[in-house]
Amino acid sequence: MRTRPLGPRAPAVSALGFGGMPLSIVGRPDEATAIGIIHAVLDAGVTLLDTADVYCEGEHDVGHNERLFAKALAAWPGDRSGVIVATKIPFMLIVCGSRSNRMENTETFTQDMLMRFPTTEKET
Repeated sequence: MRTRPLGPRAPAVSALGFGGMPLSIVGRPDEATAIGIIHAVLDAGVTLLDTADVYCEGEHDVGHNERLFAKALAAWPGDRSGVIVATKIPFMLIVCGSRSNRMENTETFTQDMLMRFPTTEKET
């Protein structure tokens, strides 16, 4: 798999990434199948995974995709050290409210996301 630098001082990642949204929205596969898909992607050399808290079936399910990726990575026997998981901050946290409120909301969102995605290394 070809790689590309993620940024000037960032690690290289696979030229192709994998977006996890279809594994968590309405019509999604069962968990074992979804984890198998993630493992196949990793086995193929993909090192850039995309997730978001809103990749889910509704309010009752927020964070499903992040939890699914965390579970899949924990069970994957390969080397996870080069795998990068990207997520997003919801647009409304950035544009609504005062600056201090936006920063507080962003910090809360980030902490919630990190709790759903327990790994050994995190960069925020």
